[in-house]
Amino acid sequence: MKIVVTGSMPFSVEQVRRLQQVGHVTTAGGASSDDEWLKQVEGADVVCSDGTFVVGNLGRLHDVFITFPFVEIGSVDTDALARRNVILANARGSNRDSVVEWSVFMALSLLRRFHDYVNIDRELRFERHESLSGKNVCIIGAGDIGSHLGSALEALHANVRYVTRDNDLMTATEGCQLIVNSLSSIPSTANLLDRGFFRALEPGSYFITYVRPHTFDVKALLEALDDGILAGAAVDCDPQKPFDTTNAYYKELAEHEKVLATPHIAFATTQAEKQSLDTVVENVEAFANGEPRNVLVKR
Repeated sequence: MKIVVTGSMPFSVEQVRRLQQVGHVTTAGGASSDDEWLKQVEGADVVCSDGTFVVGNLGRLHDVFITFPFVEIGSVDTDALARRNVILANARGSNRDSVVEWSVFMALSLLRRFHDYVNIDRELRFERHESLSGKNVCIIGAGDIGSHLGSALEALHANVRYVTRDNDLMTATEGCQLIVNSLSSIPSTANLLDRGFFRALEPGSYFITYVRPHTFDVKALLEALDDGILAGAAVDCDPQKPFDTTNAYYKELAEHEKVLATPHIAFATTQAEKQSLDTVVENVEAFANGEPRNVLVKR
């Protein structure tokens, strides 16, 4: 079995050893174009990739298993890929704890306004802010991250409900003071959280999202903030390049006085990196055993 490692994939010595037990490993490094990447992976049975140039080449690939160390790669037609025997596998769950931590921090920051009081050097007047305790929270999407986030918020005595495929979105969010977007970027969720959704939210509520804007209308979110429907929002600006503060999406949100924006950093911990690379190796091992896991299926 030919295994090609492309892009930035900082495998440990032990992780490389495990891959070598499965097949012949070639490290190609980074490519500078779609064509160069395609040449790097020519003849590979398995590609371990950081995601660079993958989506642009999917229509040109046949008979290959591709695994990457994160969850979302974008909206792809996996049925069309299956007809060419192209399988994509993600690192589902590897960044869960890190994203949950980011979300809890942002929920507390929005409600308690902690960021207004850190290293403060001016005179303050006494005022009280809101606690998570007793708040009605709706998590839209009850997958791996969403369900674990719900458990964390319940530990802080929030009242948590979920929106799944079987629930009515408007009914589930009614009366909620905090809404968390945990949707996957699949065809059925495209712009699901539209202007009608934001206009129907509880006045004075808060919105948190750590997923791609594929799922929500950014303009409608900003309108809801400007019109006072939302008291605040926290957004981790994915799918822009991690830590990129120059792109228009991040800058527009970061400049809004009611938004706590971060430049796609919710996942970024050393623990998540190790777990994600471990998952890539496990995906390759499972594929070699004829039982591929974490296979991406877009519905």
